[in-house]
Amino acid sequence: MSVPSISRRATSSSGSLPANAPIGPQHSGRVSPLGGGRAVSVVAASLLLIGLGCTTLTCWLIQRNIHTVEQARFEYLAERVKNETERRLRTYSYGLRGARGLFNANQDITRGEFRDYVASRDMPQEFPGVLGFGYVERVPRERLSAFIAAEQADNAPEFAVRTSGDLPDLYVTTYIEPLEANRDAQGYDIASDPVRREAADRAMLSGESTITGKVSLIQDHQSRTGFLSFLPVYQSGTHPTSPEERRRDLRGWVEAPMEIEDALRDVTAAADGRVALGIYDGREMTTTALLYTESGTPSGAPGPAAAADQSPPSSVQRAMVNVGGRDWTLFFRSTPRFDAGTDHTTPLVAGACGTVISILLLTPAQICDEVSWRGLCGVADWVHEQVQSTDGRQAA
Repeated sequence: MSVPSISRRATSSSGSLPANAPIGPQHSGRVSPLGGGRAVSVVAASLLLIGLGCTTLTCWLIQRNIHTVEQARFEYLAERVKNETERRLRTYSYGLRGARGLFNANQDITRGEFRDYVASRDMPQEFPGVLGFGYVERVPRERLSAFIAAEQADNAPEFAVRTSGDLPDLYVTTYIEPLEANRDAQGYDIASDPVRREAADRAMLSGESTITGKVSLIQDHQSRTGFLSFLPVYQSGTHPTSPEERRRDLRGWVEAPMEIEDALRDVTAAADGRVALGIYDGREMTTTALLYTESGTPSGAPGPAAAADQSPPSSVQRAMVNVGGRDWTLFFRSTPRFDAGTDHTTPLVAGACGTVISILLLTPAQICDEVSWRGLCGVADWVHEQVQSTDGRQAA
């Protein structure tokens, strides 16, 4: 007799199991066809995996949100440092324009008048990093002897010109004040240096202030990194508008030798020390192009060695600025002070709580599954006994 027909007889008299039907396995010695003895059920394991997956996703979303907020904060601080850097550099062009106004107002400025003008300015306060202001005159080579004699007669008997090469025009540093701090630069022909000459010619042809590339300042005996800024001075009463007219009407330049370390000292205070700055001359961040660095070398960029215990920054950024007709690369990195303010706790707490909750949910799931399993096994045993009893009665 087939099992289906017996099962119909066993259940036909009643639509439900009798009250005395067993609810657990009767250990009759047979192996359950449902695969009992599992250590962890599929349902419980699935629930655990789902819980851990949700925990991982939540931690990732929290971490991404923290990174977005921190990156926005870093960019804001880097922008503040960039603006402060540009502001400081602009102040030097204001000083040059004031000096040029002196020559525009008077065609024949004497050495003493220029000295008085520079002395009237509070150099350390108004122009930190500037070693002084000077005047460079364009001197045709055939007029060099007459030029030297005129300068010596203007209360400078020791005046001499230091030059090299045979260019038709010399660009001679005629006045430089304060003189005591800049005496070595007086009389120097800047046209004999290609870097200085290029910046001076660029200023002459554009009519705007320019700066040189990285140079060693003659008057700075500490051999620090510096550059010179030039602003052209044209003949009084002329208003040249083209490069040709500017070359024709040029009289000379006012100049400002600048030591960049002092000029930008504490510039990162605009970001409360949370951002470090490195400045490179040009678009390539190479060791030779490095102009300035503060709070250690920007990680990932060439330059002097950073502190041995300096950890990689969490954020970096590059920005380009044009200063005096030259492109400078500003490289920003977060400092340990910035990184210390990053929230590392919330993702860890979320991960720990999610893991604990997932494990705690595993125990009730196992208990429920075990109860369900035992009940199913009891029903199977009761049905089996009913089939055996029916078969016995039919055989009798």
